Amino acid sequence: MQAGLQARQAIAHWQRQRRWMACFFTPRFPPSWPKSGCTKFRPSSSLDATPRQYDRLGEFYEHDTGPSWLEQKKYELNVSCYQAASHLVTRSGSAKQGLIDEYFVPAEKSR
Repeated sequence: MQAGLQARQAIAHWQRQRRWMACFFTPRFPPSWPKSGCTKFRPSSSLDATPRQYDRLGEFYEHDTGPSWLEQKKYELNVSCYQAASHLVTRSGSAKQGLIDEYFVPAEKSR
């Protein structure tokens, strides 16, 4: 979340300096998308796993999930951001399938 907020501030600063034609996030910072200054175009992102997949594999990354209310809020933000993206580049079939199954992203939006 903190990285997303920092990205939002940086994007807003860069938007004031010049006009953008595209916005591509890697790694993903979905909390920064809705109000990041990316309102004139739809951002794209690249990911190797969905946030929920990452949570399920957390023990291998020394990653713990937060309280259930926070995880639900993060999930809702991710759903809205992934659906708002123009393209999502996945690095695995399981990441693409996770976007389809858990985040309701149309298959044709993900490559």
